[in-house]
Amino acid sequence: MAFVMAFTISANATNDETNRALAAKTIENGVSFYNKGQYDQAITAFTKATKLDPDDAVTYVDLATSYMATGQQSHALASLDQAIALDPEYSKARIMRANIHVSMGKYTHAFADYESILSYDPTHKIANDYLALALSYRGNTALEYGQYDNAIADFTRAITHNNQSDTLYKKRGQAYLRKEDFSQARDDFHQALMLNPDDPLLYYMRGNAYLGLQQYDAAIADYKTASGRSPENKTFAEAIGFAEDKQKANNTQTTVAANEWKTYQNSRFGFSMSYPAHLFIMQPPPENDDGRRFNARDDAYFIAYSRFNTDFWTSIKPFQADKLKSDDYEKVTYKKAGKDWLVLSGYRGSDVFYEKYIFSCKFNVINVLYIVYDKSLNSKYSPLISRLSKGFKPGVGDDIDPDDCS
Repeated sequence: MAFVMAFTISANATNDETNRALAAKTIENGVSFYNKGQYDQAITAFTKATKLDPDDAVTYVDLATSYMATGQQSHALASLDQAIALDPEYSKARIMRANIHVSMGKYTHAFADYESILSYDPTHKIANDYLALALSYRGNTALEYGQYDNAIADFTRAITHNNQSDTLYKKRGQAYLRKEDFSQARDDFHQALMLNPDDPLLYYMRGNAYLGLQQYDAAIADYKTASGRSPENKTFAEAIGFAEDKQKANNTQTTVAANEWKTYQNSRFGFSMSYPAHLFIMQPPPENDDGRRFNARDDAYFIAYSRFNTDFWTSIKPFQADKLKSDDYEKVTYKKAGKDWLVLSGYRGSDVFYEKYIFSCKFNVINVLYIVYDKSLNSKYSPLISRLSKGFKPGVGDDIDPDDCS
């Protein structure tokens, strides 16, 4: 019996060695196929190798890499799951799996893999860098949707993993700026400039923070630096004049005459907006110069901007249906549409909202007016809605080809 058992063990060992040798040759073939761009053949070879030697975690990563080359994310994830099951501290497999999850927007899964690596190797540079990058992606999404506190939390966490990225400080500064926390915004832009003193956009952004703090000399100095480094940028040049006007008004303590209406025209898209300057103060231009925000002292505000019709709407009816099916509207009390325009109004929490969309230039451009004020201010602002709406008119600006509008 002992002889038979020993023989069986010896035979199994021989078979294992043979299979590993065959697996190694098959892997060589898979690598060759992959390097030639023959990804399907590489997948076939690596799959065969995993059957010959199922305990080799590296082969599963090679298989996952081939699946990714053909866009088969789910198969790649399955292969990486197997590699990590075989070797939980296989950093390359965890980073690949995390990166796939980031591309799918599954940030929690991605963070778990990055942090697992850092739990046994806190100085792992690639894991730290990728974790910071993933956090910044989620922070960017939060920033885009106006979730400023969430954005700040993600950028702050990202900075703990990569404190040498000027982009992270810049993005967090943007979130603070939009929250009107001008001191924190200024400090972040200053830190970003310490890391990247050649970026004119950072000077412009810090200038916006100084402007919010009513530190006009510092704002003008930063705007001039930004414009000097990028003289072709009209937004930077316009900001200088805007800050100088604000400083003059502040120094001379001038006030806008009661009931005075002014007209703002956007140079990029060409739309114009007539507004009551005694109630609303025009804010600095955004970095893409697509429009302006106008703030009142009682927290009412309106935003007028334009954008290109990147969703390729060709008529109002489907556009209206798409707007109304979103979660953005708590209670719509008024809607009206024309051939190339749409108006929606109603309530969102304690706020009254009024939105107007005008398609121009053969539906190539969408012009948007967005007005918000508290319900308690209805008697003050409701009478102004009609005039504000009529005073919002599309045009043709520097970024629009007139031939697209004729």
